[in-house]
This record gives sequence, structure tokens and C-alpha cells, in this order.
Amino acid sequence: MPDGWSASGRVKRRYVYGATEKECARKFRDLKRELWADDNARAVNPRKTVKQWIDDWLDDLKLHARPRTFASDSGLARKWIVPTLGARKLIDLTARDMRKLEAATRAGGLGQTSTHYVAALLRRILIAAKAEGYKVPDSILVARMPAPGESDRTAIPVDDAMQLLSAAMMPESWPPPPELDQLPYGAVKKLPPSAMVERKRIRRARMAWRRAADTDPSRWVAALLQGLRSGEARGLTWDRVDFDSKTITIDRQLQEFPVGSTPPGISVVHLESSYHLTPVKTRAGDRVVPLVPWMVHALKKWRDIQQPSPYGLVWPRLSGSPMSQPDELSAWKALQAVVGVEHPSGRPFVLHEARHTTVSLLLAADVPPPVVIAIVGHSTFSSSQPYSHTDMAAAREALAKVSDRLGLELES
Repeated sequence: MPDGWSASGRVKRRYVYGATEKECARKFRDLKRELWADDNARAVNPRKTVKQWIDDWLDDLKLHARPRTFASDSGLARKWIVPTLGARKLIDLTARDMRKLEAATRAGGLGQTSTHYVAALLRRILIAAKAEGYKVPDSILVARMPAPGESDRTAIPVDDAMQLLSAAMMPESWPPPPELDQLPYGAVKKLPPSAMVERKRIRRARMAWRRAADTDPSRWVAALLQGLRSGEARGLTWDRVDFDSKTITIDRQLQEFPVGSTPPGISVVHLESSYHLTPVKTRAGDRVVPLVPWMVHALKKWRDIQQPSPYGLVWPRLSGSPMSQPDELSAWKALQAVVGVEHPSGRPFVLHEARHTTVSLLLAADVPPPVVIAIVGHSTFSSSQPYSHTDMAAAREALAKVSDRLGLELES
């Protein structure tokens, strides 16, 4: 019976033998079932290893995934899955391999959520392999996966939010940054390792303090009262700010990835180095946001004193170049350190938790869910009313109510 083609182009054939005609007929039927069960199975390498397949899978993923998604998935696959299971053949995988991967990620210091994501990534990779015709045992596809961790992210309390905004408006009242002893270069080289580590910590704290002091308070209002994500705020340009209608258009975000790595179908604007303006992550994230009255005033004031950016960015570095996410986060943490605000667990609030505050404040002010959707760009509220037709006047009134609750009033 024909069974595909050889490398030289000849037809490969399979034969069956038996002591009787009946036995031969039975074996022939079994062979046909084996060969016809999956046409694709005959076109793939049965000895394909996990690493070999991941290399192929990543080549395909790069063609359609967003650059940051590709960077994250490829990094996790190569750091955890390949070293742990890369030498295993796809056809030999078992549920034990899933447990082995979980043990490796936990031993490597990954948290519960990250451990769950790596396991889910392996399952996605293996499902794609099966769709290509590789024989992947069902035992690993249905194996128990690590449970996702419970997130401790929460809304920043109203009082803390008010303190952060008040402090951001008065950096001259901040306590000075930690002092760094000035030592001759030769003396620095002779310091013990513990002292060197401490000097680096102080140096980073001083740099973060300076970034926080140089950041205009309107940036933190955008986070706490407008619900702007980090990439949305860092990628906001002045041509997206409409002072007449008191709105900003959120249709782009700032991302970092190598030049030329953009998948087809995604429109990007290259600024400099690895910085690009890309479309927002979801359709719900593409929105027109009404401005808090105080923020209209603050943005106008900031526009008048800001050093011009060659890209028209609203919140760039002092040089006018794009602000990196790590530098922005260090400024956000430094502001919390100045005020003495921290998460109940003792860690600093992450910047994305400011969006939780926005939603909490809006809902506490009895803002209808469709209006909240229009402001923060969520698509998960239990409401089917289209957010794109929300009345902007009602949304501005709702945000003004929150602004008053925080004690932010327009200057005369």
C-alpha cells in the first residue's frame, strides 16, 4: 500500500504478511486505519523534539504576534521549556513532564502566576504541534496545570491618591534624596562588596528621586483620574489632545522592540532607537477620553513650560526623547517613597493599580458602567450598551465629581 514519498521521489510502500488470506485482510485493514487516521501524521517527523518544534513554532509566531507578546513568549519558552523538556520527543511526552516543568519553574523562583503561564504556554505550543500533524500524547494535554496565583493588586485608597497628587504638585517640599558619600575612585574600588551594593542602591534612589521631581503632576492625574495605561500615556502626543472639546484620543501606545520586527498588518511609527508608536492593545482600548477640568488647566500649563519634544510627546524625558517604562516606574515608586504610601503588603503600588483606583472612584461616584468603559477602555463590565456613544458631557461631569472628591480644584 502507498505510504508517501521517499527523498528521491519514489513512492514508498508498506506490505503486510499473514499465514492465511483472512489474517492478511485483517492486517491490511489495520494498516489502512493507521495510515488514514491522520493524513498529516505521515508528513511530519515522528522523532521531532520539543526544542525543534518550538523553533518552528516561534518562527510562525513572529509573523502574527505583537512584538512584546513574541518577546515574552519566546523568552519564557527558551528560558524554561527548552532547558527542561527540549530534548524530549513530542511523541514521548507524558503528564510527568508537565510536573517536571512546574518543579523547574518553582525552583527557579517564579511565582504562582508565572508558573501557571509557562505551563499554559507549553500547552499552547503542544496543541499547535498536534494541529500540524505531530503525535502529541493526550496525557500531557490534559495533565493538571499549576493553579494561577491570586493577584494582590487593588485600588489605591482615596486618601493615598490625594497625598500622591498633592506631593507631585510641590516637589520643592520633598525631603532631600539620600546622600551618597563622595570618595576617590581608588577608594571606591577598595570597598567591600556589601558597601558597593549599598552605593548602587543609593545611586538608583537618587536618580529615581530626580525623575519623580522632574515629572509633571499632570502625568499622575492621567493615571489616577483618567485611567491611562503606561504605554498610552508615554505615547500620547499633543495632536491627540483637544482642548476645545476637552478630550484626548487614545489610539496609540509607546512600545520598545527591535526595528523591523513588526508583524504584517500592524501599523507602527518609529520614533528612535527601539521606540515605536503602535495601536492600542484592544478595540475597547481605542477611545476618546473626557478630561477632568483640573487636568485641562494642568495640561495647558505644562504645554507652555515643557521643553519641546521632536515627536510631540506630552510626557517625554527632559531631552524630549521617549520615556522608557522602567524609568517611569522608578519615578512612580520614588513619589510613593516621598509620601510614605505603600500597598498593604508593604510593597509599592504598581502603576497599573492606579487604573483600579480610577474605576473604583468612578463607580463610587455612581458613574454608569458604560461611562466607565468609555473612560478607562475596559470591555469586561456586565453591560451591553455601546461605550462608543457615551455622552461626553455626562462623562466629564462624572470625572469632575471625582476630582472634587480628591480636593483638586481649578486654580483661579
